[in-house]
Amino acid sequence: MRNRKTAQLILLLVTGYLLLVTQSNADEQVTITTYYPSPYGSYKQLEVYDSGASGTQTNFTQGLSNAGLVIATQYADNAYTPGVFWATKNDNPGKPKAGIYLRETNTGTRMYFGTSNNYATGITNDALVINELGSVAIGWTLNPTVIKSTMWNVNQLFGSQTGALPRTTAAFSTGGGTLLIFASGSGWSAGGQIGMGIQVDAVTKGYAKSFTNEASSHKAFVANPLVVAGIAAGLHTITLVSWNSTSTDVNDFFNVTVLELPWQ
Repeated sequence: MRNRKTAQLILLLVTGYLLLVTQSNADEQVTITTYYPSPYGSYKQLEVYDSGASGTQTNFTQGLSNAGLVIATQYADNAYTPGVFWATKNDNPGKPKAGIYLRETNTGTRMYFGTSNNYATGITNDALVINELGSVAIGWTLNPTVIKSTMWNVNQLFGSQTGALPRTTAAFSTGGGTLLIFASGSGWSAGGQIGMGIQVDAVTKGYAKSFTNEASSHKAFVANPLVVAGIAAGLHTITLVSWNSTSTDVNDFFNVTVLELPWQ
């Protein structure tokens, strides 16, 4: 009788062990519900592992069964959703220093990426926004069909401006990006190489040149799309100056257009 009870106990323990091993090897879905007041844990490292990788993109874009991490909330038109935010335990610990979150609209979702230039305030900008059509706005108001940026500007500073040189444009504003300067003009000399210098804030950055065989005959300079990097954000001017003793007068015409590109 005792041997029989012993055998049953051993069988029960083995069965329980096998069940635990089986469950520990199975996939898990963990749901964390937050409420107040509630205890919470602080973890040095949190890792989410999901072996459900797939070569089919729609498994992730059109369903949630393969999602590694889901942030779910209730839909409300023009509402901002919870997201992923970064903070530090010191230096304004109650304020976010960066974040990624969504805005729900009746035409689709917009994803916001924000950073901070004032830790006491928190996130201070919409550094990058992706709208419902996949268009990107960088540091500026979102337009549904184009990329916009504080460093994506175009200014026509001279349009058929008459000579003589030197000529300086009105001040124009830049956001600190790379400048593409389109400059053209004309002039004359006794013969030989003629042209003009292209200056940014009175510093020569390049030239537009040509060659004339005829003396005192007005000739066009070959337009130079000049790339200028390293110009700080702020107000600047373009000055066109005579080069190599080139003469200019009211019969010469000058054009300057500046395109600012959103990179340095």
